[in-house]
Amino acid sequence: MIINEMMDLFWNHTISEEEILSSYRNKVTYADFKTSLETANQNKDKKLLKNTFFVGFWFDFFDEGTGTILKDLILGNWHSKHEDIAGIFQRIFHTEKESIPVLLKAIDTIPEYLQQEDYKYPYIRKLIYAIGAQPEMDNIEALKKLAQSDDEQIIELALHQIKKRGELGRWDQVKFLGDWVFTHRFSGV
Repeated sequence: MIINEMMDLFWNHTISEEEILSSYRNKVTYADFKTSLETANQNKDKKLLKNTFFVGFWFDFFDEGTGTILKDLILGNWHSKHEDIAGIFQRIFHTEKESIPVLLKAIDTIPEYLQQEDYKYPYIRKLIYAIGAQPEMDNIEALKKLAQSDDEQIIELALHQIKKRGELGRWDQVKFLGDWVFTHRFSGV
């Protein structure tokens, strides 16, 4: 695959990032990128996935067409791109409420390499921020659900997102949550 060939040259210091951006910009297509992403997922190929993510960020290939694959990848336990994917959902895929159940499930299925507390909660924070960025009222309902968790840190992160959205004036409906929010330990968040 062209992406692995190009990235092998990069990793072996045969070509620089600038050379990739200038020489391969017209050689690597969106179709190549999407095929690599699908193949990496299907074959659970960590190297191809890593290389494909580099290309996706360099060439700005992540878009709605890759959302379905990323929804599957964020729930996989065979790679280490979960934090990148959470960031993509926050910055790029924040227009479809169908992402919310996947992000909630990702909170419940933390991959092994992120299980240590030092890694787990920063990842969960990214997931909760991604949920907060999703379409209005579906995201606030998901955040309310998280605010009823048994996990103190998840509660605080969810309440912080609810408060942040209210302060930004993004959700008029947050005003109607008043008593609910403040009775669920909102002080100090």
